[in-house]
Amino acid sequence: MKILVLSDIHGSNTGLMTTLELCQRHQPDLVVICGDITQFGPHEWAEKYLKRIPIQAAALPGNCDPIDLDRTIEESGAINLHRRSEMISGIPFIGAGGADYTPFNTIFEFGDDTFADWLNPILRENAVLVTHAPAYGILDTIHSGKHKGSRGLRTIVDRWKPILMLSGHLHDARGVIEHKGTVFVNPGPAKDGYGALVELTTPEELGYTGEINPGEDTWKQVKVSVKAQLLQA
Repeated sequence: MKILVLSDIHGSNTGLMTTLELCQRHQPDLVVICGDITQFGPHEWAEKYLKRIPIQAAALPGNCDPIDLDRTIEESGAINLHRRSEMISGIPFIGAGGADYTPFNTIFEFGDDTFADWLNPILRENAVLVTHAPAYGILDTIHSGKHKGSRGLRTIVDRWKPILMLSGHLHDARGVIEHKGTVFVNPGPAKDGYGALVELTTPEELGYTGEINPGEDTWKQVKVSVKAQLLQA
């Protein structure tokens, strides 16, 4: 399964053109959008943007999106990942939008403990974790070199060990890195022409046709490979 990963469109026409160009060029099976679709709204722009994507999309809001953007995501026909666990091609995609507090007093911010309240009840090992904010210490540096990721998310990652974590938020921290068995991807801001491509070998592609349920040993035995690369439109 090929996944086009995008983030930080910020209501820009460049972000829309980046999305459409990379979809055309790479023909992904799924587009995952890690938040900041808009620049403080409006909902209508987000809905039009999502409906222009010619491939199944999954998305969640960022800190610059309206708090209730998850409803607009659903109404557009995209998969809403905010505070949800969705099985896609045999792999659980689990997400949480928004961000821990920033110095900028943006729309969708909250205390760092909120991530644990939202994610721990629905997470499982070997999932794909989709967030807007990054985990502390991994693809989370700003131009000064300081780490600005979420400590709450880092605790969650260390506990649940996702196979893949997709995030955005910090525009300077674009990259791909593997750490303790998890591949982390920050595609960079789509408003600047950036994205990323992830290739997952899914259980279905491996020939596993049984039902995968939370907590069962079967899921842990299904080995999923992950490859990722950065893109530019």
